[in-house]
Amino acid sequence: MAITTGARHAAHIITLIIDLVVIGGLCAYVTYKAKDRDYPPSKWHKWGPSILCWIAFPLIMADPLRHTLNDYNIWEGCTRSCHETWPDRCNWSSEEYKCVIECGSQFIPPFNNATCNVQPDGSYPVVDSCSCVATSQERINHLSPMGILFTIVLTYFGFGLFMAGNLWNADIVGKCRDIKHQYRVLRGLSEDDAF
Repeated sequence: MAITTGARHAAHIITLIIDLVVIGGLCAYVTYKAKDRDYPPSKWHKWGPSILCWIAFPLIMADPLRHTLNDYNIWEGCTRSCHETWPDRCNWSSEEYKCVIECGSQFIPPFNNATCNVQPDGSYPVVDSCSCVATSQERINHLSPMGILFTIVLTYFGFGLFMAGNLWNADIVGKCRDIKHQYRVLRGLSEDDAF
């Protein structure tokens, strides 16, 4: 079953809104919890988790925003002429995937004269209805330069910072130390005994 354009656009806008609420809410929560962090008395230790989370927030939001801007043609996608696959001008478009399907090859009949007729100057017309990548082919090896930047670099780096900020906020290292100490107490081991 194919996904309709309307359903895809709705999914992108819903994802953007949910991400704004959830990720933004978690950033606000980490900032709120900063008042409880009074160990050690430095601004970096107090506000570090909040800083990491708020730096991560726009990085995480970049890809859902790119999808939404593309859907509503605020940041336009790649426009191609008949017989073009992926011209260099498309590298800066908002497309996530490089086109692998030659524009016009999927028309019925392929490259028909009604759509792909040669212009008086010898060029071909720009066609909006060209498919770029089949949904089944939407994989990492077909990412465009913007797809690599937004999907891999910004999203994963953002989630890495976000995770570090939240684990720091939860004092996970201190809690692991406490678990180790509790284990030693329950087993009757001293701090000098082997673990």
